[in-house]
Amino acid sequence: GYVMVSLQATKKNSIHFILTIFLCFFFRFLPPFGQMTEYGMGILGAFLGAIYGWSFLGMIWPSFMALSGVGLVIGMDKMLVAAFGNYTVMGMLFMFLMTAVMDEVGAMDMLVNKILGAKFMYGKPWILLGVIYFAAFIGGMFNAMVMTIVFIQLFISIFQKVGIAPYSKLATTMLIGVPIAMMMAQIAFPFIGQGLSLTSTYTMMFQQQMNYASYMLFIIPMGLFILFFYVNVIMRFVFRVDVSPLKNVDASMLGDGAKANRDQIVSLVFFAVFMCIMLIASLSFFGPLQQFLAQFGMFGVVAIIVGIMMMIKREDGTPLLNFYKAAAKIGWDPVLLLAFIMVMAYYMNDPSTGITTTMMSWLTPFTKLSPMIFIVVALLFAAIITNIANNLITVVMIMPVLGQFALQAGMDTTYIMAILFMCAHFALATPA
Repeated sequence: GYVMVSLQATKKNSIHFILTIFLCFFFRFLPPFGQMTEYGMGILGAFLGAIYGWSFLGMIWPSFMALSGVGLVIGMDKMLVAAFGNYTVMGMLFMFLMTAVMDEVGAMDMLVNKILGAKFMYGKPWILLGVIYFAAFIGGMFNAMVMTIVFIQLFISIFQKVGIAPYSKLATTMLIGVPIAMMMAQIAFPFIGQGLSLTSTYTMMFQQQMNYASYMLFIIPMGLFILFFYVNVIMRFVFRVDVSPLKNVDASMLGDGAKANRDQIVSLVFFAVFMCIMLIASLSFFGPLQQFLAQFGMFGVVAIIVGIMMMIKREDGTPLLNFYKAAAKIGWDPVLLLAFIMVMAYYMNDPSTGITTTMMSWLTPFTKLSPMIFIVVALLFAAIITNIANNLITVVMIMPVLGQFALQAGMDTTYIMAILFMCAHFALATPA
């Protein structure tokens, strides 16, 4: 029986491998449709091959195939420049080094524990839930995947200690709140993680820098508002969840109350400096200082900070940042995803492909709607399709049309795109 299942799985994977290769390398030989050109068919094929491969085979192998496929269409040198010669991709690589140190010294855990150690929330279930989700949001801005595991384990521990039954209304709604917090948190910072991927895609597609300060001033309060709404409206009044068991939660169940050590503080200071520099570099208000810092770009800033961190010693005398140790924690899945998306964001928007023109022709009936209704329809579509497709891919598909429409209507694209990013992360309806 095991052998038969194994053979069936191997056969199924072989089909996925074959289809991915076909889309990446041979789709371009199919007859063009709509306003598509042969050139555009090649780029579209690599894009479809990447989506299909990511859905069934993981991230690494399909990314290599898709990059090679699009390289045959636009030229390998142009592909490499757009993908790995991009400052954003290199900046992400170096950001992994900085966050690896924060993770290693326990800086993120320390921050979360400090928030969870607040005494005012004990005995007040609704306030307790709000503080826990706020801590999850803060932690998720640095590493959403790790914090998802941490907070799910924390909740399960609480359930066991205060007697909350598994699959009960309280247990279920509390656990649902964790991915909601993480989905909003991972797009909060425009220069790390998923937020970096999204804002960089916008920059590459429209050839203009998104205002980081405006983005953060909108997206962070909105993310926290969604959490507040979930706890105080959805849980409290829609589902009428009985949270009285949480009155028995005490400090011993949340956080360890340990004092922050020097290594944790120093790593957080470096991250805070990085954020301040990036924000100043995006605000013309700072005049000459902004112009000076903007010359370095994201890669220059993070590379210099990483270099300084390598020179500083920890409390035990070892380097704060050991390059080889930190490099082992680089997440190649998001790096390759971003590298491919950088190529797609630039070349899919090229008029010579016919891709954007074809998409616009399909959406012509909707463009006759009022601007507000069209935007709502597009955002609703994003919120639905993201439950069966990759979040970033959802944004790439909708961003060209929504962005062009917003520009033509004279709207501020920063806020429109920020809402699109949020809608593309409302992915709770299916396991996808």
